Amino acid sequence: MRELRAAISAAAVVEEKAAEDLVVRLRSRVILRTPSGEKLTYTLVPKTQASPADNKISIDSPIGKALLNHHQGDTVKVIAPVGELRYQIERIEFGP
Repeated sequence: MRELRAAISAAAVVEEKAAEDLVVRLRSRVILRTPSGEKLTYTLVPKTQASPADNKISIDSPIGKALLNHHQGDTVKVIAPVGELRYQIERIEFGP
């Protein structure tokens, strides 16, 4: 019980970042919306861990490069072999 009280007294409140402060970076899970309304979810990973079948895309891929350093709500343009694609960043998540 004493340990629990000590832990509680040493705890600090951590403010949650506002959505507009979140930036896409390595290991971000990004929920995108296409112009047709389709939702896509990707996790940005190093090139060696990319697995499109598992929705893990390289930060070195065209879409990975386009997403890096953008904020929730931003619209990004991706130049791909099929032409120009646009996605709106609906949500950015971070986690293990």
